[in-house]
Amino acid sequence: MLRLLGSRFYSFSREASMGESEDVSSPGQIAGTIPLFFYDLIGRIVPGAVLILGVMVYVRRDLLVNWLSGLQQVFPKDSTAGYAAAIILLFFAFAYFCGVILASLSYLAIENISKRIFPLNLKTFADHYELGLSNDLPKRFRHHFGVSLNSGSIDRASALCAFYVWRKDSNLGLITARTDAELLGARSLVLVSLILLVLPFFHYWTGWPPFTWTWAGCLTVILWSGILTFRYLREKRVFMRCALFLASTSNFGETAEHARAEQNQKNG
Repeated sequence: MLRLLGSRFYSFSREASMGESEDVSSPGQIAGTIPLFFYDLIGRIVPGAVLILGVMVYVRRDLLVNWLSGLQQVFPKDSTAGYAAAIILLFFAFAYFCGVILASLSYLAIENISKRIFPLNLKTFADHYELGLSNDLPKRFRHHFGVSLNSGSIDRASALCAFYVWRKDSNLGLITARTDAELLGARSLVLVSLILLVLPFFHYWTGWPPFTWTWAGCLTVILWSGILTFRYLREKRVFMRCALFLASTSNFGETAEHARAEQNQKNG
């Protein structure tokens, strides 16, 4: 049902934008593309790069000490600027590819588990903003989308709130996109920490270095920190979507104007 509503909402937004300017290179669209590039960098390229570098450091421990000589081997003194640019582009391209794979796997392995262990519902949303259970989020959600939050869960339903906010104001939409990118990056980094943590157990089938408590201790601390960060950013994304939806659908100005009109009638 939510996917159907999301597709209908997207179609409506696309039809509404058909009457606007056809200039796809307008300054506003270019300005909106720049943040999305950095969000892609946060959500996919950074986790992929961490995975690549982590595997390289594990396989070749000498790079921790002789990292400068390693760079000199990759970028010789007689190499051209084109060669250096090509190597850097290939690295970022491979990091992006790894980030895309990590995004899918981390959703299956981490996101679904966290939804069951730490559910986000109307009660947790009300407690977070100290609204009490009398908040009118279910009423506004039903008014704008035609369905009710019967289960009380707002995790996936918050995506519709993000679509509404994006259509209402593209700047607010970029805020929700930033939280999506931050959560994607944190979730993928949790999976990267798990992969690097179990990597030494493949020592018996490969020529890689054996298990060490130093490696396990460092990765355990990084993994625990990543889990806490992921949990915080997950709550931030869902709650911010709903809060922006409430702010975008608020009729506070109309209510205040109506109150002033009634007060003027009484004074008159």
